Amino acid sequence: MPWFVASTGDPLKPCHDIAGTVAEIAARLGPLTEPADTKCRRRRVAKVIRKVARKER
Repeated sequence: MPWFVASTGDPLKPCHDIAGTVAEIAARLGPLTEPADTKCRRRRVAKVIRKVARKER
């Protein structure tokens, strides 16, 4: 049975278990993507604040 394999060579899940593989990858990458998500959220909020401030002028 073929398996999805991580870049480190670790087996993740069998190829027929796509949902399980996605969950496994998300669990592994979650801590790495959190700072980027936070930064992106801050940028979006700042953009909205600037837009509102321009309308109030």
